[in-house]
Amino acid sequence: MNITLPEDSQQLLSSEVYIGIAILLTIVPVVGFFENAVVILVFFKNRHLRKSCNLYITGLAICDVLHCTIGMPMVTVSGYARGWIFQQKGCAYYGFVTTFLGITQITILTVIAVDRYKTMRAKYVSKCKSDMKRCVLILLACYCHGFIWAIFPLAGWSSFQIDDARLSCCISFASKAPLDISYLICLTFFGYIIPVVCITSSYCGIHHVMRKNSSKVFRNRNSSTEKMFSLETSITITVFFMIVCFLISWTPYAIVSIVTALMNPKSIPTFGKTLPGIFAKCSAIWNPIVYVIRNSEFRESLTLTLFRIPCHTQIKTRSIGTNSNFTSGDARVKHLSSSIESIPSKPLNGQGIFTITCLEDIPCLTKTFQNQSVSYR
Repeated sequence: MNITLPEDSQQLLSSEVYIGIAILLTIVPVVGFFENAVVILVFFKNRHLRKSCNLYITGLAICDVLHCTIGMPMVTVSGYARGWIFQQKGCAYYGFVTTFLGITQITILTVIAVDRYKTMRAKYVSKCKSDMKRCVLILLACYCHGFIWAIFPLAGWSSFQIDDARLSCCISFASKAPLDISYLICLTFFGYIIPVVCITSSYCGIHHVMRKNSSKVFRNRNSSTEKMFSLETSITITVFFMIVCFLISWTPYAIVSIVTALMNPKSIPTFGKTLPGIFAKCSAIWNPIVYVIRNSEFRESLTLTLFRIPCHTQIKTRSIGTNSNFTSGDARVKHLSSSIESIPSKPLNGQGIFTITCLEDIPCLTKTFQNQSVSYR
């Protein structure tokens, strides 16, 4: 295990800057933990949200929760102490955690982008079937990928070092040793450039599929197809904003790290090298915000999960030979079963379906009639 301690530097930050960073990094972990924990809770509580894309987003939220609980507090404490106080073992631990979670997150975002492209294309080329077991295995593979890259410096390929501001630990970007340079090149290529290329290519493919098929979808005037197309488009745009937020947060840090490796490390002031790292840590709060703003289905589930606010329950009737609709009025979700007691046990023509829906047409309960028999699902 190689840990590099910095030489005494005369470019340390002022006390006011240390305190400012410490206050910011006191707020960010608290907000980030709450937001991402709520995302995980909502996905866990609502089965209709358990889709492949949402499973990957849950994986991202788990990474952010871990970063806010077992990583970022060390930087916060160092900010109040005006220097790193966790010694070499703490440096190794923090460097491993941040590298592991950072590489895992960009890998998951790459998988989400590719999954979005496959989903959008499959809607028009072949049947699209989501295999949740396969998605879980892919998610575990993303975590393994991040773990492997994070364990290399502890095994002797490169090393972790305390940064110039003595607030955190990172890869030895400024080192000119062959092992450090080779690791940095490989990490940049496989951990940043290839994922960004895959994400860009996937969204170029998505744009091509959408442009090619949008006119066909709306020309056919099929309401279910139009709704499906709009839903998948909305999800794809949401994921795009999440990826953009992540790259905006981490790209300045990646650029500064590469410049530090290629040039004289002293050519960049300490604050100039510290600020991108602080900005990157704020990425933990963006994904939940984007998801809440962009996803109405998630917003409704969030409201019901946290506050148990009543939803408007509509009972739609579809029966052969008739077209009738009626509304039960407002009712809490937990009372849905009692809300259908007044529904007749047989539709007009002996066959049909009564569906109670809430949360913008998400099926909550369906009452099916077939030859005067009644079943619920």
